[in-house]
Amino acid sequence: MQLLIDAVKKRTQAKAASVLFLIALLVLAFSTLTIGAPGFMYGDVNEDGEVDVRDVVMVMQYILELRDLTEDQLKAADVTGDGEINIRDATQIMRYSLGLIDYFDVGEIIESVEEVKLEVSYGTKLENIEFPSTVKTTLQDETEEDIEVEWDDESDPEYNPRSAKDYVFEGKLVSLPSGVRNPDDIKAKATVTVYLPWVSIPTPRAPVEPDPPEEFTVTFNELNGLEGVSITVYSDADRTDEVDDLTTDSDGEAEIDLSDGNYWYTAELFGYEDHDGDFEVDGEDITVSFEMDELDKYTVTFVEGNELEGVSIKVYSDAGQTNEVADLTTDSDGEAEIDLSDGDYWYTAELFGYEDLDGDFEVDGEDITVTFEMDELDKYTVTFVEENELEDVSIKVYSDAVQTNEVADLTTDSDGEAEIDLPDGNYWYTAELFGYDDHDGDFTVSGEAKTVEFLMDEVLVVTGVETLEDITVPYGTKMADLPLPNEVEVTVEDKDRVESTQDMAVTWNSGSPGYDGDILGTYQFMGNLSPPEGVINPDNVKAYVNVIVEEDDQYEWPPEMEGPPSITYIDFPEDSWLVMITIKDAYKDIVTSVTILGEEAAQADDEKRWWAAFDHEVTLGDLESQILIETDLEEVDVIDQTKSRALTGGLGDTYVRVFLKPGEEAQSVTADGVPLIYNDTEERWESGALYGYSVGDEISVVVTTADGEQSVKLPVEEVN
Repeated sequence: MQLLIDAVKKRTQAKAASVLFLIALLVLAFSTLTIGAPGFMYGDVNEDGEVDVRDVVMVMQYILELRDLTEDQLKAADVTGDGEINIRDATQIMRYSLGLIDYFDVGEIIESVEEVKLEVSYGTKLENIEFPSTVKTTLQDETEEDIEVEWDDESDPEYNPRSAKDYVFEGKLVSLPSGVRNPDDIKAKATVTVYLPWVSIPTPRAPVEPDPPEEFTVTFNELNGLEGVSITVYSDADRTDEVDDLTTDSDGEAEIDLSDGNYWYTAELFGYEDHDGDFEVDGEDITVSFEMDELDKYTVTFVEGNELEGVSIKVYSDAGQTNEVADLTTDSDGEAEIDLSDGDYWYTAELFGYEDLDGDFEVDGEDITVTFEMDELDKYTVTFVEENELEDVSIKVYSDAVQTNEVADLTTDSDGEAEIDLPDGNYWYTAELFGYDDHDGDFTVSGEAKTVEFLMDEVLVVTGVETLEDITVPYGTKMADLPLPNEVEVTVEDKDRVESTQDMAVTWNSGSPGYDGDILGTYQFMGNLSPPEGVINPDNVKAYVNVIVEEDDQYEWPPEMEGPPSITYIDFPEDSWLVMITIKDAYKDIVTSVTILGEEAAQADDEKRWWAAFDHEVTLGDLESQILIETDLEEVDVIDQTKSRALTGGLGDTYVRVFLKPGEEAQSVTADGVPLIYNDTEERWESGALYGYSVGDEISVVVTTADGEQSVKLPVEEVN
């Protein structure tokens, strides 16, 4: 048994060391941040809406190759923004869950907020000023983002509606989008100008800003293609006025845009001599080539006196141990090597079960060996006892509360027991077994053997969810009216893997893509299950259902309209829904008024469009039968409906033939808005081939005369 424990511990320590080595490489290789895609929350790896220790555990399980993560979970876990999931991510998530930090160091920072300018009439009360709900911000990457703002009405306590002058109000930026931070707590600013009653409010004009100086691209090129060279550019020879700080890419290049002038720079990279230079920008792009001179290096061999494997050695170039230059791990002979240039160095050596060791050394023109010896701590037997003597309980032991540093992975025997030898200290553990709720606990080893008793609670485990049939809804259905189920049938298993089913409450998201009942298509909704007491969902099984928005029976809009109305949402200065209809050319000169949802519409300058605005949401369904169009023409009776026909030959082409009563004349005739041509020979109005009609469909025919108009519907008939 002890041989097995030692083997597991050695394998675990080696894996942890490998992970730490990978982290060091990533810290040196990645220095820029990336913004994650919307639709997930940083740190919330298990997608339960919270950031806590369970998310940390999932990240560590992924690092140690004990579980896989979905694409969204990987995005949520990468809180350092370096494109990798490692111990740094797990540490940041734990610090966040403990309240040690209030944001993750990933995303773009707000650099400035566009000032809001408002003009109000003399006597306008504070509560009647319409402050915007969002403001435009500029991020460090020079992109712009509209962000919600909460205005502080009392930020200018001197506001007096009867005192004409400027007043300044501040607002707090809220509901920041995913990947956007405001560490400097930059505020929104609104200047409100009160005008005298006899002074008209002027039309705002955009401020005239001078054109910025033209810039040209300066490309730094390290001739050996070295990556990671830090280049600092200055605008003065004394190098006190820093312009920018760049880093060469994998091709040894870095770019910056600069206006005309003289510039100076320094280039630095560990293991190379510092390089200074200068250049001039004069009306065109330029390339600044330079070459870093590598310092001579010598082999430093670390030797642990007891040939311990897996010792983590960190090397620093400063006594304060802030500038790490290497992260090594001893091999099976207790050795580790690195090549370093001349200089003084400091190091730390760590291995679980041994005292930490600090030391220093000097490289001076030759290879050296740094010998050290780790002192083993006294260890005491810790016996885990499951009170019901359950076998095969998996127990993981950690040396930290955030459960990132695993020191043992045990399994209970047929008596429900497992043993491990540990030095003095505080420890945390988790116990897992299918069909039982996970158990967390902690204990302290203090100079003697220890027994840790625990009890696993039997539960049902969610293993699956029913496949839901697609839900079909008509065009225009609102989100609140979707018939999404409140419960779904799930499959659960007990400790013996016996399956059963039960109904479980479910909460649905807003669909993917985001649901819009006014856009035809398929939307997939994801549902989070809400297990009752005694049921757990460790694999975060979710429910899914497709909602299909289909075109409802086509409503026929008034014949004077050119297609259905358009609806536009406007959020400034207040929420408004603008409904616009377009009148056909044949009717634009005779339409006298338009009423939309009981509101009189206004006519646009082109005389074809009419519009009305509403302070509540409006859908196409709301507008059916609610658009009234009046014309100055009277209803006439001129169509000979016994002879007029809409005929199809069965090949998809339809022809309309309209006859007028004897002695009647028409100014124009249309079929579903398509103008007809008068045939003198046949004495009828007729169309060319019309497509998209089937037998039984109806075509709206409108005849306009000097005295009025007549509308009829002709059914499409098949030619005999």
